[in-house]
Amino acid sequence: MKMRKYCLIFTLMLLEIASIWLYRNTLLADPALPQNVTITQVKISGEEFVVLRNSTDLDIQLSNYWLQYFNEASLAVGVSNSSAQLPDAKLPSHGEIILSTGLAPVCGQLLVSKLPFALKDSAGLLQVVAVAQAGAVIGYQPQDQVSWSNAKTANSADLKLPSSQDTKQVWFRASGQATWQSGLVDYNSACQPGSSGSSGNSAATTTLGDSTGSPPYVTSSGGSESQGNGIPAADAGLAPPQISEILPNPAPPETDANDEFIEIYNPNDKAFDLSGFILQTGTSSTHDYTFPEGTLLEPKTFEAFYITKTKLTLSNSEGQVKLQDPSGKTLTESDVYTSAKDGQSWVLAANKWQWTTKPTPGATNVVILAAGTKKTDGSSTAAGRASTSGATGGSTGSSAGASRSIHPFILVGVGAAALLYAGYEYRHDMANQIYKLRRNRTVRGSTGPVIESPRSSGT
Repeated sequence: MKMRKYCLIFTLMLLEIASIWLYRNTLLADPALPQNVTITQVKISGEEFVVLRNSTDLDIQLSNYWLQYFNEASLAVGVSNSSAQLPDAKLPSHGEIILSTGLAPVCGQLLVSKLPFALKDSAGLLQVVAVAQAGAVIGYQPQDQVSWSNAKTANSADLKLPSSQDTKQVWFRASGQATWQSGLVDYNSACQPGSSGSSGNSAATTTLGDSTGSPPYVTSSGGSESQGNGIPAADAGLAPPQISEILPNPAPPETDANDEFIEIYNPNDKAFDLSGFILQTGTSSTHDYTFPEGTLLEPKTFEAFYITKTKLTLSNSEGQVKLQDPSGKTLTESDVYTSAKDGQSWVLAANKWQWTTKPTPGATNVVILAAGTKKTDGSSTAAGRASTSGATGGSTGSSAGASRSIHPFILVGVGAAALLYAGYEYRHDMANQIYKLRRNRTVRGSTGPVIESPRSSGT
């Protein structure tokens, strides 16, 4: 009897351990990525480039996807990252886009754009993320990723790099599920060996602007001082500056007459000549300010233009600001704002316009939400420069380092099994206790003592 009891206890323990182990392995397994956009080529040294493919049967809007880059293959303390929105363009079904820092062999790719950051030779991780917004919540869903490390690091990565790389080395694969291969780029024969199956595409290649979600490039047809639309020749090939912050209602002791400002950000690596460009404010009725000759916006910098210079008043009830080229064509504009509160500025952050209680003229935007306002997930802006205080960017479908807990059904099952076993093991004791309770109730309910007659043994 005791042996049966011990065997049953041992069996239940084994079942509990096996359930927990199986559930743990399920949690720790790498999640299957959707791979609507896959990474098919990556060149890490020399003239760097990345090739992305639309793996679906439908056209996709590239601006719904972002590139995230980490400077190590494994995420640890001290790892830095950069992110950038893909260009505002449609990528046809099974078409490819090549993003490069310089010269890159175009082998059937339909779109060409700039790679917004340099890749570290020794180790790194590159990820494609789909971004969607529902109300005030921004959701992130990883699509595909690739990591690399060389022999000097202990990181476990997809690509094992030699300690010394050839500047022509490129990694490629035929699809998101295929094995990565290595070869050397031959710039005289662009489709070998890094071709990823698109060389048969006869469509023309289109060169896009900066892959940060910025407006289309300003183009120039010649070397004259300005184009027919008045754009300075120095701006040829540059992305237009972006309106990044507006302060319509300064808080005391600041005043509307002196401290209202419009901030502009230059996302380019060289100065942008604003000569002849126009700032326009208002919605139903508008007011213009034309930048004088020689107005330069330094590279990668913010500059605030105050009302004392522009004479542009900003409405506290409803307003909007636009940046136009000298011909009056709108290049970039803010969202329309309403009900500007004292001391709050209207800023572009996380690729959306929102209010912040901390104006930062001429500096990186900082989003501090007013009390009672729902917090939104922070992320790099289209210009790659705004940060959200106290918010973090999450990713749906994959969460590195997230806490794991035992599934409630497993705990319920183990608890039920323990109760059933206890009931079976102590069934006789429970029956005796019930009998005693019933007997005690009978005794308490009688008018006098209960005298039990001795049982006859029989005559």
